[in-house]
Amino acid sequence: MLHGLPLRLFRNPRFTGAGLSITVLFFALSGVVFLSSQIYQFVLGYSPLAAGVRALPSAAALAGAIVVAAGLVVAFRAFRPARVTAEVPASVPASVPAEVPAEARVLEAARG
Repeated sequence: MLHGLPLRLFRNPRFTGAGLSITVLFFALSGVVFLSSQIYQFVLGYSPLAAGVRALPSAAALAGAIVVAAGLVVAFRAFRPARVTAEVPASVPASVPAEVPAEARVLEAARG
C-alpha cells in the first residue's frame, strides 16, 4: 500500500485545480527567492551574508503572515459563540424586564 494521498482524490477537478495552483505558486515563490539572491549578489554586488540580511524582511513578512493565520485560528476556536439558551438565571428577579435588542426597538418605533 502506498502511503500518502489516495490517487482517487485527483478525480475531483476542484482538488486537482487547487493542488496544481499551489504547486505553481510554490515554484514561483522559489524562483523569486532564488533570483532575488542572485540579483543582490551579482547585480548589486553584495556579499552572500549581506544578501541574506537584505532578504530577512521578506522572510519576516512570510513568518508574520503564518503567525497571523495561526492567531486567527486560535481566536476562532477560543471565542466562538456559546450556545444561546432561553433560560433566565435564578439570580435575576422577575420584575426586571428582558432586554429588548436595539433592532426590535427601531422596528417598533418605525411601525407606530
